Amino acid sequence: MPFLVTERLEKSYSLGKVPVPVLKGITLRIEKGEHIAVIGPSGVGKSTLLHLLGALDQPTAGEVFLDGKTLSTMTPDELAELRNRDIGFIFQFHHLLPEFTATENVLMPALLTNSTSRTAAAVRAKELLEKVGLGARLNHRPGELSGGEQQRVAVARALMNRPRLLLCDEPSGNLDGEAAASLHRLLIELSQSEGSTLIIATHNHELAETMERVIELRDGKVAE
Repeated sequence: MPFLVTERLEKSYSLGKVPVPVLKGITLRIEKGEHIAVIGPSGVGKSTLLHLLGALDQPTAGEVFLDGKTLSTMTPDELAELRNRDIGFIFQFHHLLPEFTATENVLMPALLTNSTSRTAAAVRAKELLEKVGLGARLNHRPGELSGGEQQRVAVARALMNRPRLLLCDEPSGNLDGEAAASLHRLLIELSQSEGSTLIIATHNHELAETMERVIELRDGKVAE
């Protein structure tokens, strides 16, 4: 079985008593290590799809299988462990904790597990921040960093636990052209070096063209 599979995935939200369908039977096969862009107009369901793939939400119908595991059969605790151990998330907004330094923010996912010592985790956090070009900003708080630097901290944090799946939802949406292009290159380089499967939801067609495969959503379905 491929690394990530969806079978007839559907998601609807309620508007009063009326269900509003967003995803209408999405079936995908994604291999380990693939780099994929998900494109489509606003409101088509790109973010919804990523939330289902990352176990942040549950489908109305259909199934998601991650490395052979059926997400719908897992308990909330098992899903929480899966998200922290195997899935890295990068959103349009960095969601850094303002009172903590860059290093402390990157360390957060590791502190939620018992898989490594704090010393080893601190070494890993420093190495990641150096990889994203912030080796001189280890002890700076988010308010002392530019928008591009804050998003690079978010990238390092997402990679902290060596996730097998990296999900990015419009990660450069708040950055200007040069900073966005730099972030895109960084995401591809790091996902390759870390061995992560990379899925990016984006409006940026230049970014999409650099990916191995493009999935276009149209009217809640995968466009032919």
